[in-house]
Amino acid sequence: MSTMYPNSTNGSLPEEAIADRALTRRLREGDTDAYETAFRLYHRYLLRIAVRYLKDEDLAEDALQEVFVKLWLFRDRLDESHSIKAFLSVALKNQVLNDLRSQKRRILHHLASLENWSEEDHSTENQQVWREYLDILTQGISYLTPQRREVFRLRVEEGLTNEEVADRLNLSVNTVKFQFYHASKFLRHYLHREAAVPSALFFAVLAGQL
Repeated sequence: MSTMYPNSTNGSLPEEAIADRALTRRLREGDTDAYETAFRLYHRYLLRIAVRYLKDEDLAEDALQEVFVKLWLFRDRLDESHSIKAFLSVALKNQVLNDLRSQKRRILHHLASLENWSEEDHSTENQQVWREYLDILTQGISYLTPQRREVFRLRVEEGLTNEEVADRLNLSVNTVKFQFYHASKFLRHYLHREAAVPSALFFAVLAGQL
């Protein structure tokens, strides 16, 4: 539910509320400059909230795009007695809940595929899908920088610790941690973008490569 503006002690609206009402009025009239202003004002605030719940900045950005599209599509429904920030916050809450439900369904679907996967059945659709995931993962690894790719290979394929990788490559432990973190982050996003693999299943796909 949207939040109404609080009145100041003398009964008049605070300056922020007056400015917001003017922005709402311009949005209702289809002013694209007002739309861009709303985006600049609230994007960073909403992104922090979305990342907190979705745990993924790319997914959070996607959710925000949907929210701001709705702001424009339903601008004629805006009420000047309620803040744009409140409207966007409610829209984001609904979008995040929908995205979380969608993620849950995808994860359950993938887990069901894993449970039904058989080592002896070489013609199953699940195995074909799994091979596609591994091919996409291999392609993603090829896009890493040479040092990042080698750190990732030593950590994952050879099972070395950060300290062992640092000794092998003559790097600091912090550098190894940094490179492995960003390699994993890139590959999670790459798998999600190319094959809609939920981030939660990234390490399951990774294990299939070993």
